Amino acid sequence: MDPLSAAGTLATLVGLMGQYKSSRDAASGKDFDAFLTWLIQSGQDDLKLAIEANHSTSVSIKALLNVQRADFIERLARIETALAGYTSAVEGFEALAASTNPDSALSEQALDLLRFYESSGSGKLLETHSLQGTTFHSLDGHGGWLADEGQFIEDDLNQLLALGLIKLTHNGRGERIFHYTRRAAALIAGTTPAV
Repeated sequence: MDPLSAAGTLATLVGLMGQYKSSRDAASGKDFDAFLTWLIQSGQDDLKLAIEANHSTSVSIKALLNVQRADFIERLARIETALAGYTSAVEGFEALAASTNPDSALSEQALDLLRFYESSGSGKLLETHSLQGTTFHSLDGHGGWLADEGQFIEDDLNQLLALGLIKLTHNGRGERIFHYTRRAAALIAGTTPAV
């Protein structure tokens, strides 16, 4: 399989499962063999063969096909929101993400916070509040980062948490500590540097 095809396999599979489930009634939408037949009819012979060759993939698809239709659609909506958030930070895909799901795009401030983790060598940031605004102090790297748009920092933090780009814990005094994730590092590695 060529790299471009491999890169889109998950997105293709999720999209095709969504099409299949939406075009079937509750009972027939759960039939794995019918799904494989539908893939062939849809010109996805290679994908069908790849599914059959991977037991783990087959089991996962069977489980997802058995999910109630409304729950499945809700899960697809969550995937779309997450995908829009991620792609809004990838060079060349920003406009596409913003036009298809404008509420999910990561703000420049959110991206700047993630870039600070990288530039400071930090894995953990302590949030503090002062008259100057909300500041994040590195606990294991160096420096601090002051939110430019303090009125929106909570919104940005909530979005980063929802996307799994940062994790939240508290210290002994109840202060919030935000942890950088591998997912965020991979995202930032693929973004355009701030100017």
